[in-house]
Amino acid sequence: MAETATTTTITNNDDTNNNTNLVNKTPTHTIIESNNVNNEEDNINNNNVNENTTPPVGSPIRAIRALQNNEVTISKDPFETESEDILYAKCKASIEESNIDNLAIIEAENFEVETFWQEIDQKVVEIINNNEQNKLLKVNVDGIDLAHFKPRLSCRENVFTINISNAGIEAIDSSDIEPNWFRSLVLIGSPLSTKFVCTNLNMLLYLDISFSDISLKNFDTSGLTKLRMLNLEGCSLTTLSIDGDGDDGESRRSHFLTYLINLETLNLSDNEFEEEDCINDLSILSLSSITNHNNNNTNNRNRVFIELDLRENDIVSNIGSKNYKKLIEETLFPSKQLKMLDGKKINSDVTTNIKSLSDVKGISKALQSEDTVMDNNEFRESCSCLEGNPCVYKYNCKDWTNREAIAKAVRKTKGMSEVFVTGGV
Repeated sequence: MAETATTTTITNNDDTNNNTNLVNKTPTHTIIESNNVNNEEDNINNNNVNENTTPPVGSPIRAIRALQNNEVTISKDPFETESEDILYAKCKASIEESNIDNLAIIEAENFEVETFWQEIDQKVVEIINNNEQNKLLKVNVDGIDLAHFKPRLSCRENVFTINISNAGIEAIDSSDIEPNWFRSLVLIGSPLSTKFVCTNLNMLLYLDISFSDISLKNFDTSGLTKLRMLNLEGCSLTTLSIDGDGDDGESRRSHFLTYLINLETLNLSDNEFEEEDCINDLSILSLSSITNHNNNNTNNRNRVFIELDLRENDIVSNIGSKNYKKLIEETLFPSKQLKMLDGKKINSDVTTNIKSLSDVKGISKALQSEDTVMDNNEFRESCSCLEGNPCVYKYNCKDWTNREAIAKAVRKTKGMSEVFVTGGV
């Protein structure tokens, strides 16, 4: 019998960054009907219910059918008509809260811990019942002592982005999260070291767990096959290896990076990587690893990994900048696939024409100005959030939207007081 050839297709669309206008496309949410309960029960009793129709959110039929079938029901994906490139652009826009007009933010700072998820659901229902189904929904909360991550049905069916920073969530298990349509999740400053199982987060495109206590051994990424951006900044990681695993096929199959077949961006800055061995497992994301290990079915990537950030790690100073660059560009990623390294664009085309100074727009006016950097106190050396104080200027900040949450997490990690100067322009 002839063997069937298998082709692995690697796709990347460079149009993602050009989706500024596309992020305002409106999703179609599940509409919450206010049908009379008695009429619905009559329809059920008279067998007038279509077995193949998904009942609307809040419908008693939904609950009854779930009990009959002993299963959890969930509506149709409200975002399924949009491409993943557009949805990914919306993830970044919703988190940054910029370049997006139809964002509806549920601020949950004042919600009670005991009824937190119930109150979130009520807000979601209120927004949609007010004929605001075209809104992109985001849950935003900082500093709540939330023990569990257990979103309820309306939240799981309609919310696009969840941002819960500096919460007390110590573990997330597959039993905690029922089926959902979340596309982006931010859990900055969370003590997640006990367990983080992402089985039911299979629609996520963007995950930020920076400044959290994450254990890679207990980090189950098997459900994150669609994920395109992972932020592990400031997680006190010393190595990417798990239990000193080697380069054998079994180790690669179980490695947390192996499941991330659509990952494009990985932020590992401000960790504790000191030597080459600490990051050697990044080769799992390399195009060459597909060829080298394809016979063992250890890596079948759908997208090209293109952006890596390892700033604020000792590895550069320990091995030297030249050896570091050689390690990244020749040893780990010899196929020249990386486009961004440590916040800088990698220019593989040495023949690219460079503009002369006179060609730069506005350069003449700038040279004639008597203003100086000191005149406006415009310091650009670093992001002060990483020192425990929120940045004052947006252009200098690594994550302007979450600057206070990051600063708070840093101060907590370093044992500093929680009092800091805030503000910004």
